[in-house]
Amino acid sequence: MVGQAVPNNQPLRFFLLTFGFSWLFWIPAALIKGDIMGSSLVALLYLGGLGPAAAGIILSHIGRSVSARKEYWSRVFDFKRIDGWWILIILFSYPLISAITTFLVQGTVQLTDSFRITLAYPTQLVPLL
Repeated sequence: MVGQAVPNNQPLRFFLLTFGFSWLFWIPAALIKGDIMGSSLVALLYLGGLGPAAAGIILSHIGRSVSARKEYWSRVFDFKRIDGWWILIILFSYPLISAITTFLVQGTVQLTDSFRITLAYPTQLVPLL
């Protein structure tokens, strides 16, 4: 939105879209009887988590030209535009924050169960990234 004024209702639109999209998936997940984490319906939880991203994409595309939309997606996927230091920060911030938090809470640095699971299944970091 460089060079363009943000309409006063843009934050309200963002929150309404975010909650609407997320709750569209989370309400059915909450109404399901039984363990949702052990079923294929856990995808509802993940899809609902995409609410803020979906709202941001929708709002960034409304009223924009095709060239502005292409520029947006080039910024999203062109990793050459990201400095190498930022990539390192992105990759190592989760383990570092986890280690610091463990030290502050327990007084020692040891691998927590959630961190061990993350090491065993590194694809779980994808939503965090």
